[in-house]
Amino acid sequence: MKGNRFLIYTIGYLRIGLIALLMQGCSSFEQDFSRSPIGDINILMDKSEYDVVQLEKLNIPVTINIPPGKTGRYAYRWKALTNDAVYILSDKKDLDTIIDLPPQQYNIQYTVTDLDNGLEFNKHLFLTVNGAFYEGWLVSHNLGGKGKLAFIRADNAVFPDPVGQANNLSFPENLKASFYNQVSYQVKYASIASFTGTEIFRFDPNTFKLTGKSEEVFMSPNGYGGLAWDGGLGRVDQYFINNGEVHVGMGDFYPNEILKPYTPGLGGDYNLFPAVISSSLYNTFFYDNKYKRFMVAPAFARALAVATNGSNTTLNIFNMSNVGKTMIAAEKGRVSSNSSVFYCVMEDNDGRYVMGINNLDPILYQKVTDSQCPDFSKAKLFTASGLFQHMYYAVDNKIYLYNIVANSAELLYSFPSSQLITDIEIKRKTSRTLAVSTWDGTSGNFNLFDISDLGQFVDGAPKKVFGNLGYIIHTSNK
Repeated sequence: MKGNRFLIYTIGYLRIGLIALLMQGCSSFEQDFSRSPIGDINILMDKSEYDVVQLEKLNIPVTINIPPGKTGRYAYRWKALTNDAVYILSDKKDLDTIIDLPPQQYNIQYTVTDLDNGLEFNKHLFLTVNGAFYEGWLVSHNLGGKGKLAFIRADNAVFPDPVGQANNLSFPENLKASFYNQVSYQVKYASIASFTGTEIFRFDPNTFKLTGKSEEVFMSPNGYGGLAWDGGLGRVDQYFINNGEVHVGMGDFYPNEILKPYTPGLGGDYNLFPAVISSSLYNTFFYDNKYKRFMVAPAFARALAVATNGSNTTLNIFNMSNVGKTMIAAEKGRVSSNSSVFYCVMEDNDGRYVMGINNLDPILYQKVTDSQCPDFSKAKLFTASGLFQHMYYAVDNKIYLYNIVANSAELLYSFPSSQLITDIEIKRKTSRTLAVSTWDGTSGNFNLFDISDLGQFVDGAPKKVFGNLGYIIHTSNK
């Protein structure tokens, strides 16, 4: 019994000792894994999104907050990242450098490295690099039998001859028109095309470098006139109208085909008005002034057919296959994700009409009289708002606002009687700016008006006037 009792006491003491050792071990374990702060830093910048014009300087100051009492050595790195490339911009604390990146959007990673312990701290932001010609107006003008293409940038910087500067090239004769054409989601295939009576010149929109000429762009050219160039709403096809005939090029469905030459004219018994009426996602309309009817080209098709109304109810508005009127203008209005409105100015022996289509159907038919809309019967220049049911038209030196719903118009502005309006064009991206070109017999002016919520001109006068141009034959917004 004594032996058993001794054994029991011994086991008890051993248990107490083991518990004490475990407690001491736990205390040691906790001490081994405890640590003090490692000196995190905080990186501050004014904003997270920046824009810059290519080959201009970008300055981004940085504030770095370090823990109190912390002194250390740091290294810095600015990197621009895309899906397939990394560009090192600087190794300075603040970014202050000329940006020579290709125009596009970038993710910027700013890294601060603590050289004492190797820790890295990152800040991410976004950068959009715009080409020198990122947004603005293409102004085709003629003087002395020679054409010239000016570019007036959105910030009002004027480039009198970017084509000549980029290519040592001058147009051999008067220009007919210049178009900016961008296929949605394929910005790198955008282009500018300038037409004379006998040649076409295609340029890169970011540099104005020549990328193609005549047969490299359109097959079997035979002189140029009555021009229109635009893509279908579904982005599958691009269309070029020349002298009443339509040519077709590929859209973003086959991106590698976009810059290949367009088809020869589709042929057929028609004479198309120069307008690409992209009102429907997979059907693009044209108007045949020979037989006074709409024509249609389905997506991927390389032929035209006579258009028919989308539903029987729209026959009460007008019959697309038998309109019976001559088209004077076709202007794009409001646009949605799968359709757009087009307003068409038509004429017959009884006067002028405004007719509208949206998607596949007619939506509007109304006669327009000079008693309600002064000088409408004489107007040749039209453009439509993408925000409001408004059109602008010009006659001689006067600009009018036509309220489509009210079927009435008002005079907005008169230039001096010596100035003739040669072209009008609305800025499609915003519908808040109207460009009006004038000619006084010796010099051309390019006038920009701001547009109010009521469609009228802010302050009743041009906001900007650019002079010393030739006869402005055509303007296009890029």
